[in-house]
Amino acid sequence: MFDQQSCQLMVVDEEKNAVEMLADLQMTGPAENEASIKQALAEAVENHELLPSGTWDKIKIIQASTPFTLIPDELFNAGQLSNYAKLAGTDTYLNQLSSHQAAVGLHVVFGEEKMWLNAVEDVFLSKRPQVFHAIDGFLLQTLRHIQPGNQLSLFCHIGSFHVMIAAYQGRKLLLLNNYMIQDDNSLLYFIQLVAQEIGFSNMDDTLFLAGPIMPGSLGYEKLGRFFARIQLMGTPTWLQIPADFNNQTLGRYSLLMSNHLLPS
Repeated sequence: MFDQQSCQLMVVDEEKNAVEMLADLQMTGPAENEASIKQALAEAVENHELLPSGTWDKIKIIQASTPFTLIPDELFNAGQLSNYAKLAGTDTYLNQLSSHQAAVGLHVVFGEEKMWLNAVEDVFLSKRPQVFHAIDGFLLQTLRHIQPGNQLSLFCHIGSFHVMIAAYQGRKLLLLNNYMIQDDNSLLYFIQLVAQEIGFSNMDDTLFLAGPIMPGSLGYEKLGRFFARIQLMGTPTWLQIPADFNNQTLGRYSLLMSNHLLPS
């Protein structure tokens, strides 16, 4: 899974449903530079014993910060992807992709990041990887935590440079977006903006958080001044995770792990 400046890598034994490795790849330059992407992947292969000897049944690329647009099921036409891409601002991408989120009645349309695809194919000598948008895994993550009833819920996955926010009333999706952030103040701004827009009660409704944010952190404490009910989203229960990973480490990779369930 990658965004503009970072990449996370996960190896899963699907027979055991067990996580074998989690790693952050260090870029030698910006992630929009194909050479730096290939170098980071090549160094990962050298430094992790699981990678060189692996025979890969599947490779999935998860794009975390690529612009996207949402098309309701009743309006979606697979022949109109290029027109939908203009709404997302990805009409300059060579390939337009879509995925279906039946639980919320939407199609996610986004552009394929060709440089990452090329780099993965070159380094891992793989057949063509599958490409998804991280918003798909985020939706799976939110739907696992919606509580019975018709109350408002706000879900946030916090990354290094962006926050994904989904708002629900019961199981009805009200809003879904990905906002670029610079610091804890901009994070708080966007969460409060969405909360105000949907009529979220800061005292009675629940704010669900995922990502590298933990009780005691500055970002968590700032949010706690404004939201009385905060709950951390746990890691996926369907994966066996090594016991030596602490909660903060798992929080950093929770979105990546949620994307593991995307269809192959």
